[in-house]
Amino acid sequence: MEGGAEDLSVEIVGLLETAYERREPMTKIRKQLERMSETLAEAVPHSKYAEAIVKGMLLAVQRRANLNVLLSIQETIDQVFDTYGPILIQYATSKTTQIQIIESVEKICLEPQSPFFPVFGHIIQTLSRHCVNVEAIVDWEERRKEARERGILSPQEMNLLRNMENTQSGPTGGILEGFEIGKGSQDARDMGL
Repeated sequence: MEGGAEDLSVEIVGLLETAYERREPMTKIRKQLERMSETLAEAVPHSKYAEAIVKGMLLAVQRRANLNVLLSIQETIDQVFDTYGPILIQYATSKTTQIQIIESVEKICLEPQSPFFPVFGHIIQTLSRHCVNVEAIVDWEERRKEARERGILSPQEMNLLRNMENTQSGPTGGILEGFEIGKGSQDARDMGL
């Protein structure tokens, strides 16, 4: 547990891979992942925990998907994140940790020739189904937009933000719209309308 996020990710992905190869029942692997996730959450800083679970899941995706085929990446992200996201991310209860999860995805997507760059919005949407609250996504996006207005985003970061803004499957395409509608309704209720 004293290793870096990379070591922790390898431990997580090793467990995921073993489970797939042995076709172990979900109940068994769930208990192992829950123990590992809980131990990680308690033993390392939240930023390391966020980085480890994101890297672990994306490593699992990378080993299964045809990284030259966008649809294959998206389908594999859905499979891996939907299966293991609820277990691994359940300890990311604070907004700060959830933002760190988004930032960990962003960091991986910004790596040179990252196959995950074009599906950043899709990854964030998938994460939003597993305890990464819309408020954290809104906060991340607002901070990136402010950085863009101040002119301090790199060209790659600009493209990543544009990628998310332009995708129908990304947060701006659906999640945030629903969030804004719900927020507007709550504001109206608060004003007695």
